[in-house]
Amino acid sequence: MTILTDLLPFLKGWKYHFQPPVAFTIPAGGWNETYNSKTNYDEPIDGYILGVSGVCNQPTTTLQILHVGPSKQERSVTGSPFALNAGGLQYPNGSGFWYGVYNAVLGIYSAYYTPDSRLGSFNDYMRIRVLAPAGVATTVSSYHHSIVEVYDRKAWLNSWRKMFQSDVFKVRMPKEA
Repeated sequence: MTILTDLLPFLKGWKYHFQPPVAFTIPAGGWNETYNSKTNYDEPIDGYILGVSGVCNQPTTTLQILHVGPSKQERSVTGSPFALNAGGLQYPNGSGFWYGVYNAVLGIYSAYYTPDSRLGSFNDYMRIRVLAPAGVATTVSSYHHSIVEVYDRKAWLNSWRKMFQSDVFKVRMPKEA
């Protein structure tokens, strides 16, 4: 099955935005906005979230993805290691959120967001936040994200059209005998 990352070499008007792993501390009840497509640039950037990951010391630390898609309504999806563990979401799944480590003895918890949409979920605007639980500060020992930013929507759409009009993607039906 073809997925978005398979098609990127054929498309124009985009670039990767990769946040290398970083560490930070969030005060109790606070949040850290790690990505905002409106304030990072002069104009809002369209795009796709490929993945977000974080490792922290508090199980109720929440990873929040806010995005505005074609419906023009802001949508928020969240996941915390505690909630993901309670739901048994230890592996990639259709919800997009999952956890890899939940170790209460060592105080190491992780949360991941990897959307399961084969061609991505196109966003007109995106924000990613890490929220600390009330009453306790959170140390995020490793955080990173990977995003496809569409900086030229016209070139992006024209390259999609051109790609699907080419002979490479045409389905040929066998001739009747």
